[in-house]
Amino acid sequence: MLFDIKTNICTRTLVIGSIMLVGFCFSSCDKLKHPILETAVAEAGGEVLTEQELFNMIDMSYVSGNDSLRIIDNYIKEWIANTVIYEEAQRSIPNQGEIDSLVEVYRHALVVYGYESQLIKDHVVSRISKDQMIQFYHENALMFRLDEPIAKGVFLIVPSSAPDVQVLETLMESPSESNLDIIESLSVKNAAKFEFFNNHWLFLSDIQKKCPLMFDFDALSLGGMQVQRDSVYSAFLYLSELKKPGEMQPFEFVEDRIRSILTEQKKIEFLRDYRLNLYEDALKSGAAKRYK
Repeated sequence: MLFDIKTNICTRTLVIGSIMLVGFCFSSCDKLKHPILETAVAEAGGEVLTEQELFNMIDMSYVSGNDSLRIIDNYIKEWIANTVIYEEAQRSIPNQGEIDSLVEVYRHALVVYGYESQLIKDHVVSRISKDQMIQFYHENALMFRLDEPIAKGVFLIVPSSAPDVQVLETLMESPSESNLDIIESLSVKNAAKFEFFNNHWLFLSDIQKKCPLMFDFDALSLGGMQVQRDSVYSAFLYLSELKKPGEMQPFEFVEDRIRSILTEQKKIEFLRDYRLNLYEDALKSGAAKRYK
């Protein structure tokens, strides 16, 4: 499909302003900012959009041939419009020097940010130990009280008219590891929505969002299944672990959050010390001088 699209684009002219899907003459290369080394699909403002650049920017994996041509057509049109308006803006804006200065400031900030981010990753994040996180977890227990229930378990919703709804209900009463594959297979067969979250915690409110029937969270218990059904759907919720509001969030549930908190705390101190050391070393080595 992709090869066919490229072939069609190379031989087909899209009449959109000055869009051209044929190769430009090499005699015009000296007017461009870079030579045409690939098949050009458009030119504007001394810039060239090549076929390779076009297909690098557009994911054609999930579209049909006609849609592909429409998407390509729109992209080229937008590329030309953006290039032309940028050229027009450069000629029209009087304070180009001020813009160049702002761009340089922004570039400076991006480079510094990228470098410091890598420093933090290498010298802060990688050095936060699990013992430090556990200590923070216990010392700040009030931060990790639950406001709503979380659980581990299995959730299933299936059309009430499905042929295997009774079999699924029986299996969901005790969804052991041995019958999970059966539940999943029957779910596919019966157009059911199946979610196994026995190995990670989820807010029950997130489960509820996936179900049009309302579960009674106050009546939930471990090792038991709650069933809600109407003429359209039958929903089953089995819980293997449950934490209620007011209880401590499990460490594994908040581990990433704690790592982020400690990273934020330590990176401020790390960057302050790192910048101070750079400053002092630059003065000592003569790489920097102060006149006041």
